Amino acid sequence: MTPPNPLENPGDQQKRLLLTIVVSTILMVVYMQFFAPKPPEGGEAAAADAGGQVQAQAPAADAGAAAELPMAAAEQADGGQPAVAPPAEQIAAATAELETPAQRLTFSNRGAALSSAVIKDGDKWKASKFVSREKSKAGEPVQEQLVHTHPNQPYPVSTQVSGDLKLGAEAMYSMEKGQDEVTFTASTPELTLTKRYRINPNGYELRVEHKLTNKSASAKKAKLAVVYPAQVDPATQGGGGMFNPPPELSQAICRHGTSNETMPLKKEQKTESFAGPVKFAGFDERYFAGLIFPRFAEGTSCSLSELPGGQLSAQIEADLGEVRPGETVTREFGIYLGPKAHEELQRVSKENEVGAGLLPLGQEPPASAQGGPAIDPELAHSIDFGWWAVICRILLDVMKLFQKAVVNWGVAIILLTILVKALLYPLSVKQMESMEAMKKLQPQLEVLKKKYEKDKDKFNQEQMRLFQENKVNPFGGCLPLLVQMPVWIALYRTLQSSFELYREPLLPFWIHDLTLHDPYYILPIVMGITMFITQKMQPQMGDPTQAKIMLYMMPVFFTFIMLNLPAGLTLYIFTNNLLSIAQQKYLQRRMRLKAAKA
Repeated sequence: MTPPNPLENPGDQQKRLLLTIVVSTILMVVYMQFFAPKPPEGGEAAAADAGGQVQAQAPAADAGAAAELPMAAAEQADGGQPAVAPPAEQIAAATAELETPAQRLTFSNRGAALSSAVIKDGDKWKASKFVSREKSKAGEPVQEQLVHTHPNQPYPVSTQVSGDLKLGAEAMYSMEKGQDEVTFTASTPELTLTKRYRINPNGYELRVEHKLTNKSASAKKAKLAVVYPAQVDPATQGGGGMFNPPPELSQAICRHGTSNETMPLKKEQKTESFAGPVKFAGFDERYFAGLIFPRFAEGTSCSLSELPGGQLSAQIEADLGEVRPGETVTREFGIYLGPKAHEELQRVSKENEVGAGLLPLGQEPPASAQGGPAIDPELAHSIDFGWWAVICRILLDVMKLFQKAVVNWGVAIILLTILVKALLYPLSVKQMESMEAMKKLQPQLEVLKKKYEKDKDKFNQEQMRLFQENKVNPFGGCLPLLVQMPVWIALYRTLQSSFELYREPLLPFWIHDLTLHDPYYILPIVMGITMFITQKMQPQMGDPTQAKIMLYMMPVFFTFIMLNLPAGLTLYIFTNNLLSIAQQKYLQRRMRLKAAKA
């Protein structure tokens, strides 16, 4: 924010300070409330089962059945509908379930895909962090579900082959289940596709290997697409606005090159395609994500689609080039189904970067490559801190250090507030000295105003001379507030994007989730009271009527803003106000003693 120019016709400095506070507050509100992704206008809500999964009642399809799947750049026949030869026999629908401490996965032979993915704590996190906040409101706790299906769409991690060789995304596969793996096979007269899933004994990553064999007598061009569709209930996307909580955003996401592309639910029904190399693509929620990433570098692209009925879809396409007769082409993808915890996402990315095997939670990958594919999927970039990423990561790292010492994340926020206040102490001293000096100069400024009432240029010159002679910085009172504003915004963004803070309490019987508002509104009210006390203690300058109006207006305004914003942010501002009260008492006493000695 640019401070007011002292050479302009200013009125008094109190007006400038109050204007700075008002404009800064408005900027914070506008950023937090209006630059957040807008909630959808409405739409069909999905009928969810107890696990949060929409019941798919589609009839069993044969191996030649093809889903209506948007293709990023694939060649399609017959008006966009891939066609394949029917199989020699019909395959009945079947499922297989594999469970670990971190996941309970249900695989379907329809598309050789996932029909359910329940995410658990993996013996590393608190179990309460894996209870769906939205779906658990009305009744019994519901565990987080990262697979949301729809009868008219393929299941997540379905595979479609296009080009000269074709296989539909909803083809039926034969299935063979092992202890930690499931293998699917589908055949047509021209190809055989084998998909083998390997799960982690205790982690959020699994891998799926595709082996495509050309059974025809000639070379064929082929492209392989892996899709992650998701049914989004518009009711869970609501919220946002001036004094309302932010929306619970769900969106399709793709990272290609160094850019993230996202598509929230907006009822626009469109498809956007992006050139590779693709790092990951999938379905992104505020604190959880289902991401697919190629464990190879060549020939990838991605697309994001909004489909009818509240559906989003992300897709990675791999160009296999020309496959010779009898040749088998292999492509392996990683799949991350879990929390968007920065440390865990980085760990899995490092695991793939060095070519390590599947590692359980808590096991750090080796420093050197192990001979496998060495591709960094950059999964940590699925956490979107926006423009404030650098400050957010610093705040999160500092709070992590405090949390390790005190266990409670609310106490960690209090300690963060103390640290920031200590770092800003020199500016606070200058603020107090500047305000006291400005208060003393008020009588002389009033004299100058009357003397040069008709000559504004002369008044500006005399005012600057007065400031320089008394070594007063008229903007010193604004500096601490201007520095604090980015911290407030970054902390807000951190609370809305960091799994580490999700469902973490201050006191379980009072504030049980720092990322939600105070359910009893106690904290916003006491925050407003302490803000009033803080302003009351500051030296009053300028027009007494205006100062009195602002004295009451600002605390009320802030209180209404904070009623439905995260309790963690309100806790920070409340603690900062308490520290400001103590600091002002100390500085006022010190200045009185200094004046007495002088």
